[in-house]
Amino acid sequence: MLAGLSIDTCVGCKQGEAWVGIMLTSNETVKCLQMIQKGEVQPRGAPLFASSNVSLMYWNGYDFEKSFQWENIPVSEWVELGVGRARSEIGSALGCRDSANWTKCNNSAMNCEAYKLGDLCNETYLQDTDCEGMTMALSCKASCCLCGNGNPEHCETGEGDTEELPEWLIPAAAGGGGG
Repeated sequence: MLAGLSIDTCVGCKQGEAWVGIMLTSNETVKCLQMIQKGEVQPRGAPLFASSNVSLMYWNGYDFEKSFQWENIPVSEWVELGVGRARSEIGSALGCRDSANWTKCNNSAMNCEAYKLGDLCNETYLQDTDCEGMTMALSCKASCCLCGNGNPEHCETGEGDTEELPEWLIPAAAGGGGG
């Protein structure tokens, strides 16, 4: 944006014009990016102010060079971009854990344990977010049993939930006189 213009007058960037940069104080190798982008939904076509492709570039001393490029980046979803591999859902490489400091935005009492104890790990609440936009579904995977086959022990597996009588039960019959 140019100085003096507000976001209200911003009309978006042409392809290849949007840049987000970081200057590191030492020579570091970036191996992973985490990002979310919020686009402006359009009646037709791709959202404004969002990109389906993201490139990681570095300064070689003379010019910027592309290190890696990811395609099909979704809008309004946290994604993890690992250099040399396809994008993935954020946290998918971390296993089945909760984000320790996650709380619902403007309600610090609502953490992963509160959702678990309140039986709130359902579709109604999965999209609740913290103040940075991270959803409960991504942040409370272990507490809310959202890890599929990798769920922790406290999660119900559904095994043993049958209508059959247990094997150890010995039926007893008593006869009543027939009259």
